[in-house]
Amino acid sequence: MPDIVFSDIDGTCVHYDMGETLVPFCADVDFEGETPLGLERAEFQKDDARAWVLALPESSSGSRGIISVDTLKAYAQLQDFGCRVVLVSGCRCSTLIQRIPYLPQADAYVCESGGRIFYPAQGGLSLVEDLVWRNAHSSLPPVQPSTVAPETYSGDLWEFYRNLKSKGINIDSKNYSTAFRVKDKRVSGQDVPSSLAYSTNLGSLDIYPKTSGKLNAAIYLMNKFSSGPESSVFMCDDDNDIELALHVSRAYLPGITSESMQKTVEENRNHFYVAKRNGIWGTEEVLSEIMSTL
Repeated sequence: MPDIVFSDIDGTCVHYDMGETLVPFCADVDFEGETPLGLERAEFQKDDARAWVLALPESSSGSRGIISVDTLKAYAQLQDFGCRVVLVSGCRCSTLIQRIPYLPQADAYVCESGGRIFYPAQGGLSLVEDLVWRNAHSSLPPVQPSTVAPETYSGDLWEFYRNLKSKGINIDSKNYSTAFRVKDKRVSGQDVPSSLAYSTNLGSLDIYPKTSGKLNAAIYLMNKFSSGPESSVFMCDDDNDIELALHVSRAYLPGITSESMQKTVEENRNHFYVAKRNGIWGTEEVLSEIMSTL
């Protein structure tokens, strides 16, 4: 029985580009009470399957994710069984905060590829940052106001950022403070200094301090919650999840979204559970599988 269920977000509990049809929910039909906070609920149709979903706000790239109502219920049931739920993502802090009303309630939220950890404040709709973890990254400056440009940040990470920018490399640093994303094939992992680390995410290169990363953040939270890898599982799908997936007792995949993850699964078949269905139904399947072990 796991003490902690770590879960990636994009491609794991939130899904995109499924060729879906979203039918707006009829306001005069009651679906187990009112929709909290006036969130947009819709009926999702793909082939002959249907599900009730919440439609997330459009991202900065214009894509729009969905999460099923049954998925949200299943994460809540895990907590009812006594499991801690931790959401782990490479997304920037501002994206995480925007999504909070749509995501499963969690005991901790990790963003920026492990660089920042937050806990729910009283009421659950605001977050409190773990500054002990944030300040443990020696290659980063102290927490900065969002109005401060990354060009002024100190530390190895942002020195490398400025070096790349000076060469005309396409970098996404908007609202990041502990990582940045390189969207330029001219830069590979071999270019990253030894004091930093990197992972591939959504076809881009996320770069962050060596003390960061999903695995390091998860180990920190295992210790904080008096647990360990043998009592933890991970729901995931992509290249930047592999280290943590292999560290915990078992990994559950609603789908596989990278060649490196496919290769890792083939080499460690008994360690991974891969859903037979895709998208939101794959997520519901792996959640059901985890609950069967409780």
